[in-house]
Amino acid sequence: MNMAEFIQRDLESRIRANNLDLPALSLPALARHYQVSFTPVRRALKKLVEEGFLTQLDNRRIKVAANPPDKDNSPLNRPVLPPRWEDVIAHELLLMSLRGQADFLREEAMAAHFGIGRMLLRQTFSRLAGMGVIEHVPRRGWRIRPFEERDLHSFLEIRELLEIQALRSARENLEAPVLQQLQAANEPLTPDGPPRIDNSLHAYFIERAGNRFISSFFSQNGGYFRWLFDNATLEAHLIAEMACEHAAILKASLDRDWATAESILSKHIRAQGAIVQQLIAKVSG
Repeated sequence: MNMAEFIQRDLESRIRANNLDLPALSLPALARHYQVSFTPVRRALKKLVEEGFLTQLDNRRIKVAANPPDKDNSPLNRPVLPPRWEDVIAHELLLMSLRGQADFLREEAMAAHFGIGRMLLRQTFSRLAGMGVIEHVPRRGWRIRPFEERDLHSFLEIRELLEIQALRSARENLEAPVLQQLQAANEPLTPDGPPRIDNSLHAYFIERAGNRFISSFFSQNGGYFRWLFDNATLEAHLIAEMACEHAAILKASLDRDWATAESILSKHIRAQGAIVQQLIAKVSG
């Protein structure tokens, strides 16, 4: 079962049991809840609309259908989600990368270490190689990609150029309700808990730009650095700072103040280098 199927079946079971218990039926809220990108959420919602469990309004918002199929208030019976081995394995390999290791990975030993089959491990390695987390060397196997500081700076330089261009291309395609939902998901200060950050705005700008070459760059080169940035931004003050920048970018976009949005986005991307350096110091120490 892939993530789109899991989300579809989970939402369907909640609707059948009259126990939705979710913040909102929106792309940003559901992507944050299930910790996935917009794509599997969009596919799941499309399927549920087709099957009559959900209804799409004229303003493109989603709500539960007035008479969904077989709504019987039965006990909630959620599908079981298997471990996300891609995230589990990537996290461990990332730490090895930051320590400067460039070891070849033995499939048999790694499968035993994680308690999974070699076929599943090989499939996961293949996806991670496609995202640049590890490298596949013909006739030799899989090798950890050692961290290179010059690669980080080169990636950030290109990322800044392409994300700014994505924002420019996406201007007329951005949806105010989605921007508002993303803005609400980034809270530098919360009354009863830690700050909250949602990185979905970056993927949203790239998606709405509709430029397959920009999308291709991030899909092929962004995986390694995305995990790197996510693991580097764990402390509350960093989360609060980045959430504040996200909120400011989204507000400027809602106001159509594109110069301000681009300026804050550039600053936000450039700051990633220093944050990663702090993570490397911790791992090395």
